[in-house]
Amino acid sequence: MRVSGGLAYTIDLGDNDTLRAFDAKTGKLLWEVQAASMMVLWIGDRAAHVRCGDRRLRAFDATTGKPLWEVETGSRINTFEVHDGVVYATSDDKYLHAFDAKTGKLLWDFEAASLSCTTWGVDGVLYVSSDNNHLRAFDTSAIKQSAPPHVMWSSQTQFWSYVIWDKGGLAVRKIVDGFALSQVLMYDHWQSKDALATAVDRLGGLGDWNGEEALAQDPKTLCPPELRFDEKLKEQGIRPSAQFYLQAARRNDDPREAEEYAREAARLAPKWDEPKEFLRALAGKTVIKPVRRRSESRR
Repeated sequence: MRVSGGLAYTIDLGDNDTLRAFDAKTGKLLWEVQAASMMVLWIGDRAAHVRCGDRRLRAFDATTGKPLWEVETGSRINTFEVHDGVVYATSDDKYLHAFDAKTGKLLWDFEAASLSCTTWGVDGVLYVSSDNNHLRAFDTSAIKQSAPPHVMWSSQTQFWSYVIWDKGGLAVRKIVDGFALSQVLMYDHWQSKDALATAVDRLGGLGDWNGEEALAQDPKTLCPPELRFDEKLKEQGIRPSAQFYLQAARRNDDPREAEEYAREAARLAPKWDEPKEFLRALAGKTVIKPVRRRSESRR
């Protein structure tokens, strides 16, 4: 049972599944509708939303019971909720769907690498947990405009990297966490590869995180500790972003993702031989030299 706006709503599961609305004070039956395989009920934005069967969502006017809309997803719906005019539903095919609560129009789809389990919206942010112990957060204002969220993070370290260093810091953290370059560009809506590389280079020009006076400095003025590069190479014109991408290529177990990072490093530093050597070794499936030890790098 759900109570909202002076009405009490129930689903009677039987031969003819029935959604009923009662006056919460008097118990008077106000309306009822029948729909096969009703399972879950959510009241929000003056509508009663129910999951019917495995794949369908239906919405009824909360006051009159008049049908408003019906949608069907491509896979079984796990959970759904209504937040700030949007119905969010997770499904077995690892998608998070967003529908306009008034019309049922699909606003946005997000495909995750894992099954989304729970959603909840607070203060303009949609939080989504998943079965791989990730917590993602999305800007709901962008979703309501039928646009993908500006950024997304899936761990506490990614969240704080974004808070301190904005999108550039978030990108650095994601690359260290094993995201493919194409994923970083797509999920956080970088305008181009050059825009991302420029942001990484800007962070590489900040103060030393491990410097003697670092603890007395604003973290925003210091280079993220995950962004490691050789100062001598930088002085020779090898951009921090190129060095960082080559490190990501060497760490990556997926040949395609490794090649993507190495090719970008080669593009950013065309006179640098190491990315080219790495690509030749990758193509020939030979042993690739390991990443520089930490003692040989700036951080």
